[in-house]
Amino acid sequence: MAAELLQEAINGLAESATDYALALSSVSVFAMALVETWKRITGRRDGFQAAVLSRWMPADAFRELLAVATAVRPDQIRLPVFAGKRLALGRRSDRPEEAFFALDLTAIVARIRDAAEIAILQPVDHPHLFAFLAGGTPGVDVTKWEAATQAPRPDGSTDTGQDYWADHERLQRVAVARINAFGLATQHTWAWRNRGAAMLTGAILMFVALWQNCGVQPASGQIAQIALISCLGGALAPYAKDLAASIENLRSGK
Repeated sequence: MAAELLQEAINGLAESATDYALALSSVSVFAMALVETWKRITGRRDGFQAAVLSRWMPADAFRELLAVATAVRPDQIRLPVFAGKRLALGRRSDRPEEAFFALDLTAIVARIRDAAEIAILQPVDHPHLFAFLAGGTPGVDVTKWEAATQAPRPDGSTDTGQDYWADHERLQRVAVARINAFGLATQHTWAWRNRGAAMLTGAILMFVALWQNCGVQPASGQIAQIALISCLGGALAPYAKDLAASIENLRSGK
């Protein structure tokens, strides 16, 4: 008998929680749609990716990267500029360096890897990019490597006695590790910002909906309650689908 009462209580609680989770899920979908629309209209992702790249790389290395990735002459590259704290990109879609920032992060990382390989093979032509991505590689003498890249023998040896391909592998491994670290950090930061924007938008949507549901001007106590519920709902909204699935599993005894 006690087990049946407990099961009924759990089912009742789970049913109410499921309705709440489904409502949160709807708010989450709408909030994410608004955030995505805002990002596309404002070009927020393009500016963010340009900003993190410009902060990660020195200006000379950044210019060489864009030149290699877009086949534009370095002296014709227009680097992104800041207007106050906001990154200001031009609106001309015919500039390759600006189209570069509009790529997905995965594609940008892939092109940086390609540019790193070119800089490793041609360090004299791209000295700043080479120094930033592969400089300081243990076991590699940069001066000798630069000489080796000018006239390597078919068997891989050089006049300096270096093992050309072993040094190439060391440089490549260091460059790829640095690029991958940048990609992971950028992806984490962008996801965190998106989640925060979705939470804030969801909280605002819930506050407006609950306020309108009151029908009249709510009392001061109700306003505090609405604000608390909205903040909680906004924080939980991105996880509403997982929450609803967990509740269903609880109801079914899984």
